[in-house]
Amino acid sequence: MQLAVSLTSIDSRAGILRYCIDSLVRQALPPDVIYLNLSREAYLLDDGISEAPRWLSEPGYQNVKLNWVDNDGPYRKLLPAMALSADDDLVVIVDDDQIYAENWLGKLVDAAMKYPDHVICGRAQRPKKNIFSGYQSYPNWDVVERSFRGADLIPTGNAGILYRKSLLDLDFLFDENRLTIAPTSDDLWVREASFRMSCPVLVVGGLANDRFRFRGGKSLASTNTKLGR
Repeated sequence: MQLAVSLTSIDSRAGILRYCIDSLVRQALPPDVIYLNLSREAYLLDDGISEAPRWLSEPGYQNVKLNWVDNDGPYRKLLPAMALSADDDLVVIVDDDQIYAENWLGKLVDAAMKYPDHVICGRAQRPKKNIFSGYQSYPNWDVVERSFRGADLIPTGNAGILYRKSLLDLDFLFDENRLTIAPTSDDLWVREASFRMSCPVLVVGGLANDRFRFRGGKSLASTNTKLGR
């Protein structure tokens, strides 16, 4: 079993990417590999990244594997890592504008060992109904950061999400229609892939406090907002 952390980035965040990577390298439970999935071509609000960060060649980053991939926006966080992973691997996706506390990854893995049939996360959203018994729009859904298990939770990535291949419908996950149906709503698309496998979600209480977010500049989250997600 391999423990992998996977993330992507965009041109406007290149200056802070190293701080996120440093926090991942220095975890008390270090990942076996960190997949950094970058694209040279532009897509949506991302202008593309033309060359590898120079600091990746410095000592301490030997476990960071740079993957040049097609630019399909936020889907680059998970899909390249899934393609490279074995069935029993643990794959954790993160956001590039976060710094993670040194015990953060260990808490995710501990929960995954206790609940192997769950997607594990530190933060989720729960669909909220309106007065007509339909669902309200995505931004109005309740945020869940306390310890909670449920089948109706949608994990969100900034506090980390841990997946296994066996918990995802891979045919659906890699379906190219995702770029037409949900070009920026990767969390909803991936949740549907796990929902099709009858997979519940576990939120690790307090884990959302084990990270710090950089502010300023474009991010994948701001991209989603500006595009009307």
